Amino acid sequence: MIENISKYEITRDVNFDFTIFIPTWNNLGFILNCLDSIKKNSMLKIQPIVIINDGKDGTLDWFLNQNEFDYIHSIENIGICYALNIARSLVKSDYIIYANDDMYFLPDWDKNLLLEIQKIGNKAFMLSSTMIEPDDTGNKCISLGNYGKTLADFQEKD
Repeated sequence: MIENISKYEITRDVNFDFTIFIPTWNNLGFILNCLDSIKKNSMLKIQPIVIINDGKDGTLDWFLNQNEFDYIHSIENIGICYALNIARSLVKSDYIIYANDDMYFLPDWDKNLLLEIQKIGNKAFMLSSTMIEPDDTGNKCISLGNYGKTLADFQEKD
C-alpha cells in the first residue's frame, strides 16, 4: 500500500501554531472552501495538511499546481487511520486538529482555541468544536443556524 502513496511537503516554514489534518475524497469544491476559510479566518500560523484519496475529480490536479499546502495523495482510499499516521510525518506544530473537508472555520477560531488550550495548563487534553446545523433535529450538541444546505447555496456572510 505504501507504494501508492505520495507525500508533498510544500511549506518551507518550520514553525506553525496549529496543524490541521483534512482528508478529502473527490470533494474539490468542499476542500477549496475549507482551505479558503482557514486562510481568511485564521490569525495564527496554520499548517493544513490535506489527505487526498483518489482525487480524480480535479482535486489532485489542483494540488499539483499550487504551492501553498502540504498534502499526501493515495490513488485509492486508504482509510482515515492509515492516512493520519502517514500525514503525521509532515507536522510542524505542537497541536494537531482534525477537520473534515466540508467544515468551515469561523473568524478568530484559532485565537480562541489557543486561549482555551492555555487555560487548561497542560498538554493532556482533547477539545472538540460545536457543529452548526440548519435544522433542529433535537440534538442538544449542536448550534442551530441555516447557512445553506449545499456548497452552492452556502451563505458565508451570514
